[in-house]
Amino acid sequence: MEFTHIYTSGEDGQCLTIKNKKISNLTCLPEKLPELFQLTISGRISNRTLQIPMNFTSFKGLPKKLPLLKYIQVYDSSLPNLESLTAEMPRLKSIMFYNCHLHNFKGIPEKIQSFGLHDCTVDSFEGLEADYHDILNPKFNRLFLNNTTFSSLHGISRTTLYSILIEYFSKFGNFYTPTNFTPKGMELLNECINREIYDTYNPLEFVRRNLHHIAPSGEFERFSIDSYIEEQGVDFFINILDDHRIEYPSQNWNEDKSAGGYDMEDWVYALNLEEQLFLPDKIDHLLKFYEKSATELALQYRSDPKSLPKEQIQRLIHEADYQILSILENDHHSNLLPDDILMAEISKKFAVSTNNGKILL
Repeated sequence: MEFTHIYTSGEDGQCLTIKNKKISNLTCLPEKLPELFQLTISGRISNRTLQIPMNFTSFKGLPKKLPLLKYIQVYDSSLPNLESLTAEMPRLKSIMFYNCHLHNFKGIPEKIQSFGLHDCTVDSFEGLEADYHDILNPKFNRLFLNNTTFSSLHGISRTTLYSILIEYFSKFGNFYTPTNFTPKGMELLNECINREIYDTYNPLEFVRRNLHHIAPSGEFERFSIDSYIEEQGVDFFINILDDHRIEYPSQNWNEDKSAGGYDMEDWVYALNLEEQLFLPDKIDHLLKFYEKSATELALQYRSDPKSLPKEQIQRLIHEADYQILSILENDHHSNLLPDDILMAEISKKFAVSTNNGKILL
């Protein structure tokens, strides 16, 4: 089996970079790598934007003990979970995923200092505990979900949800598409926010409101303010507003400046802001809506189709994958008819069009 691995040495130990789109696990690694300091699994060529989709799905084969390993980086891969990451890694500080697809977070190492996803997709937050992944803590990784899309909130804790919502409504909800929810899921998500607090303290909303007051006539006729902000950054415009004596209202939220945060980031890391920003009863409704996993919904529907509300049926169709389809198609336990509408809708997701116009399911 072709196996491309590149070792480089440094003062802190060895760095191993694996570049082979065919590998699905790490069983080709040596049984011992006592000097390994950094592990990179990459489908990128020369660290450029060109990406090679990889078949990597499991850390199986990683040596049982990695005493010096501090950093793990994974690119262009699809992992069902992290349960195969069982090596002893007493010095592990950071795991970062880039352009990856994670089904859930089961098996994530405890007491890790930094964990982030960049340009990824996440199916479920199951397995992610808030105790050590609270991105509201300025000492923790600030870019937990950088341009990362999540399609369900199943398995999320309330604290982690607060953290993600602050990130979402302060940054990602404006220039990215971080959520891939059903219409009902989006409705419940947007209802969680106290709009008065949001409009007052969100730096993007503040800039949008006030930039018109100082912009030259016709400055924004051809381009939207959002495009200007996206290009220049929020901090740039907040400094302009400050120069015009337009004070940004949340500059004083973060009392400990040494703990991190520029002016705009004070809003993101305002630990006490969540008490005013979120509406507790609406948060309850959102968590209740995503309480069951897609698997649980499929099992319920397979047993009694009429017991599943319409909005949960829409969610099941939206979040279904091949595993969900196989659950529904199980002849030994299923009460579904061959022409069941839900199964037909899910099957359409995996349909392939041929050159001659035919559809393959």
